[in-house]
Amino acid sequence: MRTCRPKKGVDLTPKTKNTYQQAIIKNLFEFAYTRKYISEDLRHRFENWADDLNPRYLPDEYIEPLLNTAKIGSWPFLNWSIIYFILTTGCRISETVRLRICDFNITENIIFIRKSKNNTKRYVPMYPEVKIAILDFLARTGIYEWDVRNQDPFFTKRCYDTRQPISIRNVQYWMDKIYTTIGMKGDYTVHSMRHTFAVNCIKEGMPIEILQQVLGHKSIETTRIYVHMLPIDLKNEVTKKYPFPYEKLMNGHCSFVI
Repeated sequence: MRTCRPKKGVDLTPKTKNTYQQAIIKNLFEFAYTRKYISEDLRHRFENWADDLNPRYLPDEYIEPLLNTAKIGSWPFLNWSIIYFILTTGCRISETVRLRICDFNITENIIFIRKSKNNTKRYVPMYPEVKIAILDFLARTGIYEWDVRNQDPFFTKRCYDTRQPISIRNVQYWMDKIYTTIGMKGDYTVHSMRHTFAVNCIKEGMPIEILQQVLGHKSIETTRIYVHMLPIDLKNEVTKKYPFPYEKLMNGHCSFVI
């Protein structure tokens, strides 16, 4: 029987926990059917459980404390740069740790993202602020001129001739410490920063088809989850951009008069 085991010490989202639970139950019935403990293969009766697909994104007021806290402790320039990068590009953490120096096209202001979750390659735009942060990080790690031929890892603790890539586990560990410090432990994950980027793009009016390409989603239905906002954000968006036309609909009758 196949096993499905999460990595030790990694916080799991409700959706991921459901996935593991479903896999365990289906594997159990497959084992029982194969060994003839039961006469019918019951795996097909367990459809995927419904899950809350609302995005877990950071409210605007949490961004500054998150970035400020990242500057405290070991490797502050690395922690801050990774958080800033994901918040402004929407890249997955797995894509972020695999970035190489040559993936940043400083001339065209685009970033090459290597094979991602869907085994696809893509390009994402590099905003001017992101470009400044990238060049600053390179300089702080001993690279003063961008070179398209440089295949070294971009995000690294070690500088100069000994650049080594960081691991996903390492980022998850110190992000958990940062969330704990600002009182947000258990509410958000590293992936929440990608959700934050996506929701902010929707709030600013980016067409969902464009956002799909930026995020690297195979299906646009996956991208649609980001239209679901927190109640306060939904209220602000509706009342700010779509005021209710009382004067047209009510024809001047704004109160009940006997």
